[in-house]
Amino acid sequence: MKVDVKELLAASISSPPSTPAMTPTIARTRSRKIYQKARCLPDRIRGQPPRPNRSGRTYNHPVPLEEDDYFEQSDDSREQSDDSRSEISTPSPSRYNNDPFHAKHGVQLPPSTPQRPRLRPGISTPSSAPARLEPSGTINLNSSSEDVDDRIIEELKKVLPKAQLNKDEKGKEKVGTIYLLEVVPAGDLGQIIQKIGHTTKSPQARIKDINSQCKHLSTQREVVREGEDIPLYQRGERLVHAHLDDHLYDFACKCGKAHKEYFRVDTATAEGVIRFWSKFCKSKPYDDDGQLLPFWEHRLQQRNKLPYWDDEAPKGLSALESRRRRWEAFSNPTQSDIYWFWLTVMSAKAWPWRLHIIAGLQAVVIALFVSPDLFVSFALFLILLISVFKK
Repeated sequence: MKVDVKELLAASISSPPSTPAMTPTIARTRSRKIYQKARCLPDRIRGQPPRPNRSGRTYNHPVPLEEDDYFEQSDDSREQSDDSRSEISTPSPSRYNNDPFHAKHGVQLPPSTPQRPRLRPGISTPSSAPARLEPSGTINLNSSSEDVDDRIIEELKKVLPKAQLNKDEKGKEKVGTIYLLEVVPAGDLGQIIQKIGHTTKSPQARIKDINSQCKHLSTQREVVREGEDIPLYQRGERLVHAHLDDHLYDFACKCGKAHKEYFRVDTATAEGVIRFWSKFCKSKPYDDDGQLLPFWEHRLQQRNKLPYWDDEAPKGLSALESRRRRWEAFSNPTQSDIYWFWLTVMSAKAWPWRLHIIAGLQAVVIALFVSPDLFVSFALFLILLISVFKK
């Protein structure tokens, strides 16, 4: 709807004065109010006090005109989109700067000040949301499964130092314990890691020493019976560390040391690894000089023929679980494996002497038919022959 400025001015001048004296200022103010009401401006823009709030009405919408208004409400003012209902319908300054009425009377409206909608209570914004605790430690993920296997083989082939041999200077067997602790470090809240070490003292005394030095928030021992009072406990600990090398957890400890015995694995996995490597140490796989026995050397060379070693990527198993199955099969040979090994070794050593052995056996058989009393002598000869080839 277009408003004729001349009619407004005429109406303001020709209308009968409601007061004893109609001054130009009063007439100009009345004309401005009529014009603003015709434009459907809110009361706060017109300079009037806000009307009382009625049910179902907010002042973010244009106020409808009453029956005694001078102008009818236009169709354009009735239609408003849903997107504009959340904002205050304030006029833009550029819209009225070019208006002839305002240009003539010098009326300036304040700039539009849209208000930001209020947030609903209970919804946290990114600035008010609590900070997420992130672990400060890191896991060694640079080692592949093949690299870990190579480290285990290298550790197995190392010659035992004299200090790690089974017997001390008095001839007594040295034993120790491979312990497992479930730790919550002070630097990483909410992180549960596993500490694997060895001790010749009681595990409770070792836990006390660790708590006094490292100041962990929590230290709980997980009992692994197979890891208690075993020989070669130091070699067993190093084998366990090599097995879990790709899960080594590096963090800033309160004691200031760079630890190499903390791993981020679950407790069941750590217990299983300690269990089968402890059994390996109990089998006494090294001789008195600290060298790996020929049976285990041969088993390392033929490891690809063992169970689970041909499964490069078994379905449904992680790399850690697949590695555990491979090395558990290696460290737990059956009696048939041991017998078969000695048979193959004896055959290999006896092959250059095969003709002499055949001739000797024939002579023994002939002697048994001639004199059965020679059977005892033959049995003793076989025992001596086996002992020679076994060495």
